[in-house]
Amino acid sequence: MSDDFYEFRVLARDGADEIADWQYPGEYAIYDIPPEDRETSIEYMLDPANGYFGAYRGSELVGFCSIGPDGQVPGWEYDASAVDVGAGMRPDLTGQGRGADFLAQAFRFVQSQVGQRSLRVTVATWNKRALSTVQRLGFAPVATFQNPLGRAFTVLVRPPGPT
Repeated sequence: MSDDFYEFRVLARDGADEIADWQYPGEYAIYDIPPEDRETSIEYMLDPANGYFGAYRGSELVGFCSIGPDGQVPGWEYDASAVDVGAGMRPDLTGQGRGADFLAQAFRFVQSQVGQRSLRVTVATWNKRALSTVQRLGFAPVATFQNPLGRAFTVLVRPPGPT
């Protein structure tokens, strides 16, 4: 567990601009926003309906989370039994053992916004690092499916309560 404290705030234009430029290494580059999709992606992140929040350490943007349908992946039948959550950390901060603390704080923030509801995450099945982290935080797999592009995803749910 790190000593970092993350403050979650509604994502502003400068934060969306920064996230749109993030470049992940190796296989994680799948999370990069293609240059041709940059403006559309920024507008998407700024639309309140998509529930984007920046995660800040002081004035420094270190990640984001989204609450609602943005956390869903086409190809599975989502229902209202849980609130979907998406999240990401700035590329230079990944792979350093910070993910569990970051996600624990993100999930506590989401829980503070949605009340006592179950949370649901959808994780690319190849992303063993993320799968392991969310399982350590109390999420249990409920389904695996393929999206329309043939990529496998795992859906995990955690009942309401402390992270």
